[in-house]
Amino acid sequence: MKSKIFEVPTELLAEFSELLSENELVNEIQGSTEDDEIIIEVSYSTKQKATIHELEDWLEDALDELDEEDEDEDEDSDDDEESEDE
Repeated sequence: MKSKIFEVPTELLAEFSELLSENELVNEIQGSTEDDEIIIEVSYSTKQKATIHELEDWLEDALDELDEEDEDEDEDSDDDEESEDE
């Protein structure tokens, strides 16, 4: 069995866990990072390699969405601060 380490933000943990369960992937929480991401080790067979790639792609897309949401919130708060200054 091979394994892959994923660092999953807490905001995405429920969805990520659901994907692991749906794909019957053996996994273990290893700890957390300084950024409060959960470190998950996922074990897989060579037959499940495509599923691991799908998880990687899903996580990358989800992280991009989180970053975009954070940027939008930052822009909104900047707009609020400008309104207060006027």
